Amino acid sequence: MLKIDIHENQVLYSQNASQAVNSDFYNYRIIEKVRNILRNGSGEICLIFDLKEEFYTFPGGHIEKDELPIEALKRETHEEVGALINNIEAIGLCREIRAKESILQITYYYESLLWKQEERHLTFEEAERGTQAVWFPLKKCADILINQKKSFYHQKFSGYRDIEVLRNYNPKF
Repeated sequence: MLKIDIHENQVLYSQNASQAVNSDFYNYRIIEKVRNILRNGSGEICLIFDLKEEFYTFPGGHIEKDELPIEALKRETHEEVGALINNIEAIGLCREIRAKESILQITYYYESLLWKQEERHLTFEEAERGTQAVWFPLKKCADILINQKKSFYHQKFSGYRDIEVLRNYNPKF
């Protein structure tokens, strides 16, 4: 399973990240999230576009209290994309050490297939931000993620994270 550590926008280690970071995170707020490399029947991959920040990322979001990562994955994918999914496979995880914010974010990555398209159920904030689900071929996704402008502190982390995961991505189906 792929493991990645990112510290202040620098990829420290891939494949065996547990050996990469030995810092003390007791005073850090821990955030857990999920991200989904969602593929449709044509082999295209879904990206979520935030119109307000003009930024792309994979579908996903926060894991709620008492929610399993797989449950959060299904919920977030349905909210943002309107997709019911199947063939869910774990890809790996990424730990982000955001020292300026005293945050340790753990993001669990999965891949899945679009099973059925339904209506999206965006949160109020997602709707206000003009969130859109868009589909691209794998190569185009990589180009978008690599070349997009990363203007905000949090975008630098998610940008590095998504690029590194996609770089190591081998579709299982």
